[in-house]
Amino acid sequence: EAVDFRLPPILPGAQWQLSVDTSREAPLDLFATGEEALLQDQQTYYLSPRSSVILLTRGKDGQKFQTALTEAK
Repeated sequence: EAVDFRLPPILPGAQWQLSVDTSREAPLDLFATGEEALLQDQQTYYLSPRSSVILLTRGKDGQKFQTALTEAK
């Protein structure tokens, strides 16, 4: 089933970015390092059924802070 995944709090100045979402069509399913898509909603992420997603946060200088990985069953 699909789920609205609640994103954990992040450090000030960082933003959640999408690295991988297996439910999306190419080329919007996988992003190269440093070219991740900025999430419009920084609170939740809609996860499609039978898919996996990798989200990460980066500061303004590109420093990676944390990563979230989740999977819908």
